[in-house]
Amino acid sequence: FSLVDPDNRRAVDYEARHAALRAIKALYADEGATACVQHLLENLPDGRIKLYMTWKTLALRRECEQVFRDGGYLPLKAHGDRTEQVCAFTRHLGDETLLVVIPRLLGGLMGEHGRTPVGKLVWGDTWLELPPERMHESWINTLTDETFSTQALGETHGLALAQLFGTFPYALLRAHKTGV
Repeated sequence: FSLVDPDNRRAVDYEARHAALRAIKALYADEGATACVQHLLENLPDGRIKLYMTWKTLALRRECEQVFRDGGYLPLKAHGDRTEQVCAFTRHLGDETLLVVIPRLLGGLMGEHGRTPVGKLVWGDTWLELPPERMHESWINTLTDETFSTQALGETHGLALAQLFGTFPYALLRAHKTGV
């Protein structure tokens, strides 16, 4: 639990990090994304979950280089009981849309028992409003390979955080293109 990683106050063991990444990739290939993140969450103190997140995020950045480099930024509005505890925005370029959703103020979400901030009990009725110009029928969380459908919520459309954060407390979504 260093403030920076790698902690520049001591030597970096690059071989250990390479070995950990190889093991993560093997687990991912053998058991799938959801089982992989569950295993990593169960072993949170070993820090491999951070390595997993870095690997998957950099892989998406490589696939969507133009969106990350030249795409527009649009913050999203949250509704419900936990609006202050989520940060969400899109990056978009042409017909490509990426949606980043992360929890904030984790101490209040995790409670005194340090539970992982996932599911309906934590997120309740909180949801994200999707603007009409960034509307897509479905989204794939590139961190878990889960697919989520946009829902009609009143007069607008959005995504429920209890579903997005049902198994993993971070979402890096890519708009699913039909026919692709």
